[in-house]
Amino acid sequence: MKIYLRDHNEGTHTVWKKALCAAGISLEHNLAVIEDGYYGNETPLCVKAADACVFLHSQTYRQQWENGFKEGTFLGHLVVVSTQGGKSLSKSGCDRVHLCFWTPSHFEETNKGNHRRLRKWIEQIKSDDFDKVDWSLLQPAPTEQLYALRLLCEAWDLNKGREEDVHNGYTLKAPVIPNDWFNPFGQTALNNSATEAIASGMVLDDAKNEVRTFLSKIVHRNSVLDEDVQSLRQVLDQTIAELKT
Repeated sequence: MKIYLRDHNEGTHTVWKKALCAAGISLEHNLAVIEDGYYGNETPLCVKAADACVFLHSQTYRQQWENGFKEGTFLGHLVVVSTQGGKSLSKSGCDRVHLCFWTPSHFEETNKGNHRRLRKWIEQIKSDDFDKVDWSLLQPAPTEQLYALRLLCEAWDLNKGREEDVHNGYTLKAPVIPNDWFNPFGQTALNNSATEAIASGMVLDDAKNEVRTFLSKIVHRNSVLDEDVQSLRQVLDQTIAELKT
């Protein structure tokens, strides 16, 4: 796999070149960073090969590069980066153009063992096989279902297994019967595929397995035990802590 950096901060030392090198990513052009623009109808050399991955740090020419990939003129993959992170970037609409949430600091910190998802992506990009690259790792893990289930556990704890209780003047409803644990995710306990649908949103395998076990138990038993909720909550807390590293 050939990796390039096209950067509007042209020269031998740029923030993104330093960050990529610190993360152990070797560029095809080590002497200097190539500018972000290209001119005329000539296809840039870096996108003439299917095994090319181009990091692009540019607002001026971003649309021009994306059009080349959308039209099929450019081969390989494009990773659009920003020093502020990918939250400020709008989606591209092309499956070979990828927006990167991570900043230069994130890349540099991977050699300290930080940022698990980014570290995994860097390992994959070094494998020389695009089929092994999970491009979704360039964005943070989707954690909505993980936190939603964690909130259900907390509501159970606060109400001590009761459906409804008052705390500081506020009425809190908690999950009691099995369906209460499925309905917030648009599922029902009677749906055979519901357990897997919820478990798949737990990001890490340990959490997925624990959720499968928990939901299967309460459906089979048609009741919820405190020991099961505490076991689930512990694994969810561990998963949330791990995702923050």
